[in-house]
Amino acid sequence: MYRTANRTSDEGYRLAVLNVAGQARSVISGTRRVVNTLLAAAGPELAGAECEHRLARTAEVNGQYSAIAVVSANGIHCGTGKLAEFDQFARGSLLSPLASSPPASGAAAATQRADTVLVGRGPLGPRVAVSVQASETTVLAVVIDPAWWSKSITDVSPAAGGTVAIVDNGGQIVGAAGDESPSPAWLPPAPEALARPDSLGLTEADSQDGRAFVYSSEPVDAALTAIAGFPRISFGPAERQLAIGLVFPFLLFVIVLAVAWVAIDRLFLHWIRRLDATARRLAFGDFNVRAELPEDAPLELRQYANAFDQMTQVLGTRTRELATVAQQRSALLRELHHRVKNNFQVIASFLNLMKRERSGEARQALAFAESRVHAMAAAYKLALAQGDIRLVSVPDVIEDVVAYVQHAAGLPGNTITLRQHDNGAFLDLDHAIPLALLLVETLWPLLMAPLASRVGLTVEVKELAGAMSLVITAPAHTEEIRTGRFQKAFLDQIGAAPLLGVAAVLAVTMPTQEAAA
Repeated sequence: MYRTANRTSDEGYRLAVLNVAGQARSVISGTRRVVNTLLAAAGPELAGAECEHRLARTAEVNGQYSAIAVVSANGIHCGTGKLAEFDQFARGSLLSPLASSPPASGAAAATQRADTVLVGRGPLGPRVAVSVQASETTVLAVVIDPAWWSKSITDVSPAAGGTVAIVDNGGQIVGAAGDESPSPAWLPPAPEALARPDSLGLTEADSQDGRAFVYSSEPVDAALTAIAGFPRISFGPAERQLAIGLVFPFLLFVIVLAVAWVAIDRLFLHWIRRLDATARRLAFGDFNVRAELPEDAPLELRQYANAFDQMTQVLGTRTRELATVAQQRSALLRELHHRVKNNFQVIASFLNLMKRERSGEARQALAFAESRVHAMAAAYKLALAQGDIRLVSVPDVIEDVVAYVQHAAGLPGNTITLRQHDNGAFLDLDHAIPLALLLVETLWPLLMAPLASRVGLTVEVKELAGAMSLVITAPAHTEEIRTGRFQKAFLDQIGAAPLLGVAAVLAVTMPTQEAAA
C-alpha cells in the first residue's frame, strides 16, 4: 500500500519515535535516581527550611522539573516550584507508592524505594510526575516540566511532514512537536488501531478527524507512549500535474510507435510474411508455387519475388529432370538384375540337365555347382521381389537356399532343421550373395556325408541388436568344418565374426540392417 515517498522516510519516522521514547525513558529513570539520591542524603524525614532548601537546590540543578514536593495524606509538607501543578493529580495516586513495603535504609535506599509514574489531568493540562516513597507516610513527588517534553521531542524529530508526541493512556498529549501539534485530532481514535504494525513498525489508520495517517508507536512507561504520525501521501494538484506531464509524452510515444508498426507491417512485413509462406511451400517440394506479388507491393520486394519465381521454375525443371533420370536408372538397374537372375537360372538349368546324364562323383559335382549358381540367382530373385533391388530379406534367402540344397542333393526336405528366431533383418545384395554361397559351401559336405552323420543337422538363426547369429550344428561333427578358401572369402565378405563358446560346424555373427531403406 502506498504510504510515503520512499522507504527512507518510513524508516526515518520509525527512528524518530524510538529516539523520543528513549529520551523519555532516560528522563524518567534519571528522575528516579535524583529522588533516591536526595532521600538517601537527607534521611527518611524532610521537613522545614532544610527540606525546602534541598528541594530548591535540586530543582535548580535539574531544569526539567517544574515542581518538587514532599506529600502526605494531609497535604504538601514542603516544596518548591509551581506547587499548583500537584492539584492536577489525585492525592491517592500520588501516595500510591506507600502501599508497597516500608522504605529501605542504608546503602539499599537509593535503589529499592517504591515509585510510580503518574499522569495528571486538570485545568493546566496533562502533567507527568514521578512519585517515590520517602517514609511510611510521605512521598517525594517531582513534576516534569511540560515544556521540556516538547523541546526534547523537537530535538530528535525528523524534518517537516509529520508529528511526534508523548501521550498518556487516555490519549492526552503530554508533549508534541511537528506539523499537527498540539491538537490531538491527528491521533488515532483508539490505541487498538496501532496494535498490528508491519515489518517496519508502521500502521495505517484514520485519525480522529478522519484523515488517512501512517503511525509508529513505542511504549515509554506503563502510563506513557511515544507516537509518530504522518499523513498518507495522495495525489494532489501538484502530483496530478506531474502525472499528466509524464503520461502525455508516454501516450504520444505509444501512438507514434503503433503508427510506425502499422506502417512497417503494411509496407514491408505483410509482404515478407507472404514470401515466407511461399518459401515454406517450396521447401516441402511444391515447385509450382509462385510469389507473384501485386503491383501495390514495394518495387524491391516485387523484384525479389520475380527472382524467386525464376529460381523456383529452374529448380522445378531440374528436379523433374533428375527424377526422370533416377527413374530411368532404377528401371535399367532392375532390368539388369532381372537379366542376371535369368542368366543364373539358365545356367542352373543347364547344370541340372547335365547332372541327369551323369552318375557318381560327376553327378555330385554338377549338383554342387548347380546349388552355387542357384544361391546367387536366389539373392537376385528375392531382391527384385522385395521391390528394392538394394536389399534382400535374410529369412527368405536362408529358407530358399536351405530348401534348394536339399533338393539338389536328392534328399528329403526335412533333412535340415531350420530355426529362425524373430529374424526380420535385411542385407544388401553385395552381402546376401556371399551369405547364400556360404550356406551352400557349409551344408553340401554335411549332406554328402553318410546317413548317420546327417541326423540332427540344424541351421539356427537369431536376430541380435543390429546383427544376427548363424549356427550350423550336426551331432556327428563338434568342430568347425572349413571347405577351403571359398568359405573363408565368403566369411570375410559378410563381415562375420566367430561366435565363441559354441560347439558347432559353423558359428558366426554378422551385421545386418533392420529394415529396407
